[in-house]
Amino acid sequence: MITTRFFRYPSGAYSAQTFEGGEDTVFPPVPEDAHEVSREVYEAGVAAVEKANEAEFAEVAAREQEEAHVAYTALLLVAVPEPIARRLSGYSGPAVADEL
Repeated sequence: MITTRFFRYPSGAYSAQTFEGGEDTVFPPVPEDAHEVSREVYEAGVAAVEKANEAEFAEVAAREQEEAHVAYTALLLVAVPEPIARRLSGYSGPAVADEL
C-alpha cells in the first residue's frame, strides 16, 4: 500500500511524503512547523506558488530586458556597431538604431 501525506509550512511552502507499507507501517512524525493538509489543499497551494513564481520570473525577465535595452541604446549612442552593442548588452529585442 502506498500512502502520501501532504504538508504546508508557515513560509507558504508545500511538501509531500510518499511511503510504501502495510497497515502496521509507522510513519515519521510531521515535519517541524508543518501542518498536514488534504491533497486538494496541497494541489491548490502548489499551483498558486507556481503561478506566483512564474509571475515573478516574468517580472524579473522584463526588468532585465529593459536594463539590457538601456545599455544597448547607450552603446549605440557612442557609436558601437549594432551587433556588438547587442552582444555586449545582452539585449534581444528589436533593433533601435533607426530611433537614434
